[in-house]
Amino acid sequence: MDWPRAERALGSALSADYKQLVETSGDGIFDETIWLLVPDSAFDECDLHAQTMERDEILGTLWEFEDKSVGLLETGVRVLPSVGGAHRNSASGVLRLLCDVPTPTKHRFATAGQTLGITRQ
Repeated sequence: MDWPRAERALGSALSADYKQLVETSGDGIFDETIWLLVPDSAFDECDLHAQTMERDEILGTLWEFEDKSVGLLETGVRVLPSVGGAHRNSASGVLRLLCDVPTPTKHRFATAGQTLGITRQ
């Protein structure tokens, strides 16, 4: 993964633990619930760039009618789609998020290919 290129394309830094998780797992879904989006995924549903553009468009219309939360008013902060939903671009910890999700034993992971089948390419 070319992380500097991915971060330039997103206009945002990505946390070290997110990068480690992507390098280890690739794109896919934890526990049939939590999507791991990856820059330049072969699947639109798991492509961090594609999902970020879609969310930017949706949030752009939301901010026309709703006030942004205080945390989103900070310079350089934006919402990125992530495992578990949207989050601010911060070093707060993607792996921590996964650890905080209640599961009976451990997290199951299915690759995007196993879950979604045929790629867009």
